[in-house]
Parts: sequence; C-alpha cells; structure tokens
Amino acid sequence: MKLCRMNQYVPGSITRALIHKRNTNISAMKKLQLYHYEKDIQQDIENDNWVSVKDVSEEIARVRQMIAKQNKKDQRISIRISGADLDRIKAVAMEEDLPYQTLITSLLHKYVHGKLKEV
Repeated sequence: MKLCRMNQYVPGSITRALIHKRNTNISAMKKLQLYHYEKDIQQDIENDNWVSVKDVSEEIARVRQMIAKQNKKDQRISIRISGADLDRIKAVAMEEDLPYQTLITSLLHKYVHGKLKEV
C-alpha cells in the first residue's frame, strides 16, 4: 500500500516526499541524519497524516500537472541593474551552479511569497 501526504506537495522530490511505503521502520528513520523536509515527513508519518492512494501513477500525474502549472513562465520583463550588482549575482549563480536568470527568478519568487528571509 502506498501513502500520500495530505494537502502538501514538495516539488522535485515526488519519489521521496509524496510516496512512502507503509512498512517503513520509524525507529530506523530516527537514527538517520534527515533534512528538515524529511523530518516533517517523518513527523507526519508518526502522526498518521498520510492517506492511502489507490492509483499512484494517477496521483503522480496530477501532482506533476499542478507543478507544471505553477512553474509556467509566460511573462518577460526588462530591468536596469548596476553592473556591480549583476556581476555579484552572476558570481553567486556560478557558485550555486545555476544560470543567473534562474537565480534572479528564484529570488523574486521567494520574495513575493514571503519566503525570502533577511540574514
């Protein structure tokens, strides 16, 4: 039997975060070094916040469609930015192994959704 977490999906990690075998040994999971999202999943499993999914492939298709809809980039913008700022953005993007436009898009997305934190 496969299980799916209710009301929350983690893009990019469908196999690890969305679908989980019921017979997972929770005590073995506690011994592992887990990422924060994996700890959330572990806690949800322990609290029975997962529901049975009858057709896993249908659920995966539904989630992929939802993610594709959210990630659709259909608008272009043009901005003026200082050369020094752009050089720094490009350097950070290179360190992260990302195209600099992707980094800018990610930063803007996090900002408008209130997920960009001041350090």
